Amino acid sequence: MSCLSTDQHGSRLHSRTLVHRSWQRGVTLIELMISMVIGMAIIAAAVALYGGTSAASNISQQQAQLSDDGQFALKLIANQIRQAGYNPVQKDRTTLNPLLGNFAIFACQNGFQTATVATPDLLTCNGSAAAGGHALAITYEADTRNTIPTALGVPTSCLGESLVQRSVIETLINYNYYMADNRFYVSNNQLFCAGIVASPTAQVMVPNVERLEFSFGVTSPTTTSGTTVTGYLSANALGHASGSGGSVDGNLTAVSNVDRWKKVATVRVCVIMRSETPILGTDLTHYYYGCDATAAPISIADGILRRAFITTVALRNRISTP
Repeated sequence: MSCLSTDQHGSRLHSRTLVHRSWQRGVTLIELMISMVIGMAIIAAAVALYGGTSAASNISQQQAQLSDDGQFALKLIANQIRQAGYNPVQKDRTTLNPLLGNFAIFACQNGFQTATVATPDLLTCNGSAAAGGHALAITYEADTRNTIPTALGVPTSCLGESLVQRSVIETLINYNYYMADNRFYVSNNQLFCAGIVASPTAQVMVPNVERLEFSFGVTSPTTTSGTTVTGYLSANALGHASGSGGSVDGNLTAVSNVDRWKKVATVRVCVIMRSETPILGTDLTHYYYGCDATAAPISIADGILRRAFITTVALRNRISTP
């Protein structure tokens, strides 16, 4: 009986040992490899999802920034164009204040050779096409309503600098006034404004501007008082500030340089904006429409997002009836 009892106890001990060993059993190499593969697949999917979301977010942010900058650039230039030629007969006066030069508005299709010369009459145009496109000069009488004045109430240039006070004598009375002369152009993918004051300077106004283009709505070449736009011309077709530069339109060859530019009643403005960095990938060709909406889209593969912003501005001081 005692032997039987001993065998029974031994059998129970052996079965407990087997159960205990089964609890301590580890994973096999195959199970470990399968787990690692599944884990790596999950991590790869998560990384891909994050990368796609991050790329989409970056594109969305740069599109929004590009749109904001483009709208601001258009608004900045359009507000200045609306002032072109503003020079009213002031109270108790009978004559206009002298403008700086003879051009209320003037442009060069290939940009200015030097944007900071003293008056618009001295501006000369580049002979060959410029990457930044066109350049524009605008002159008008400045006051505390059409510019942002200084704390002392002095009108300012497009750069916020105090304009130089000028004087004119009429009927033995000295009248003071201010003239704004602002020039816009693109260089190194940045929109500049040169404010012509005592010391002409230029500063960046808007970044990521690739190109600037203008076309000019002109009145009838055979009349001097009409205000109806009969067609749009390039800056070259209106001619340079002096001499016979440009390819003057055949209908205007008998008109002086100054009088040709006096026929401008509207200006079509186009700015081509670009993203700060490549965001579209450089492995595929991308397309965008330039300033001429009727032309074929432009193809490029540098990954830069581009968009053209266009508006047409009326010269209020040209088309309004005195």
